[in-house]
Amino acid sequence: MRTFEANVIPTPEARALAEEIVGMEGELARARAKMKLGLQVPGEPFEECSSVKLGTMLVAEKEEKRRKAAWEALRSIEEHVLANGFVEVVRARNRLGRMLGGEDYYDWKVRRVEGMSKKEIFAYLDDLERQTRDSFGLSLEGIAKEMGPEATRAWNLRYSVAGDVTVQQEPYFPFGEALERWGRSFAALGIDYRGATMVLDLVDRKGKYENGFMHGPVPAWREGEQFRPARIHFTANAIPGMVGSGKRATETLFHEGGHAAHFANVDMPAPCFAQEFAPTSVAFAEVQSMFLDSLLGDADWQARYARTAEGKEIALVAHRAGRARRGSVRRRGGSGGWSPSATPSGPSTRSPMRTSPRTGSAR
Repeated sequence: MRTFEANVIPTPEARALAEEIVGMEGELARARAKMKLGLQVPGEPFEECSSVKLGTMLVAEKEEKRRKAAWEALRSIEEHVLANGFVEVVRARNRLGRMLGGEDYYDWKVRRVEGMSKKEIFAYLDDLERQTRDSFGLSLEGIAKEMGPEATRAWNLRYSVAGDVTVQQEPYFPFGEALERWGRSFAALGIDYRGATMVLDLVDRKGKYENGFMHGPVPAWREGEQFRPARIHFTANAIPGMVGSGKRATETLFHEGGHAAHFANVDMPAPCFAQEFAPTSVAFAEVQSMFLDSLLGDADWQARYARTAEGKEIALVAHRAGRARRGSVRRRGGSGGWSPSATPSGPSTRSPMRTSPRTGSAR
């Protein structure tokens, strides 16, 4: 029933508006796809780049003028979508959300996906902001005192926090080793994909969707006594040879591979239980995938797996630098960011699921 309740649009007016929104979103996506995105450093020729490359530059590029150009290029995406109908999409979505009983689109969506209202979520957020406000301010003050006021500028902050660590650790995370490390790590944890067909697309290229994602076009389910394996697609966006890209893409591989492990192991008597859309909780799904991508920062994992392409083990100084930098930021100001997918999902209203002893994930 929850699947039907979460996906039904009961009135003709709301269904018509939902179809209109799909068309508007398609137009916006096409406008974004046609956008000429890239790096314009003063005095240098334009360099076409994906948002993945630009984002990596903010944490790994040594030259400030190039980091600033990357930040300005990313900011231009906002200006582009605003000029191509984004506000109109938001207005139409909010109108649909109110038609369907929500305060707005976001409220309606989190009610159907997470079983929480917008007010409940923002109560958690307000409390988080209050508890981290002072320490985060101290974090910025500490960075400015240590590195100078320019270090906290928007295009410098990520590099100030993690740039040196990224450069030190990058040789130990060559993306060419990522598939083997993923397979060995997950196998050592007892994670089994139960015969799923896996389709992986791992390298950044023009025209490719610029965020890593997992999608299961064929869900896993049990038909009588027979388990029917899933077909699962997932992506990463490695940029061969770029400093910072190897570890980031490996984290994405572990993260999306974690989602795939979850959905490949759902063992229920209908396909609706193993699809990633509502009423499947985003927060619930992210718990496993974020745990698995966190392995790359674990000392034991790094000692076992982090090697250069030539087989050299990670230097203790590189590991300690990563731990110290992350600890410094946490002590000063917490994470500095938040995602709705990380909020508590509240009491579950879904059917009970069995747990696989081999994966520990929902079945």
